[in-house]
Amino acid sequence: MLKKIQLLYAIERECEELNLDFDAIKLMRQQKAVPILQELEIWLKENKLQVLPKSAIGKAIDYTLNLWERQKRYVDDGRYKIDNNLIENHMRPIALSYVK
Repeated sequence: MLKKIQLLYAIERECEELNLDFDAIKLMRQQKAVPILQELEIWLKENKLQVLPKSAIGKAIDYTLNLWERQKRYVDDGRYKIDNNLIENHMRPIALSYVK
């Protein structure tokens, strides 16, 4: 599972290194990321039946499957990012300043 996720991020790095425009990013994702996402979905559904629902992995699989349709939409638009790390990193100093 982690290796598959790493492959998705490798596709994003490749798009960045090639300095692709949004349309080309979408095309690359459609060709390379969609098959990986399909494999991940199969893995999640198969393994959901193999683990205890209240276990940590069971909860993680449920959480992921509940959001799956939204999570995989990044492949439909080259402007979308694979994650929200950039926004979270920008917000972290603000959030931490309120902790004082």
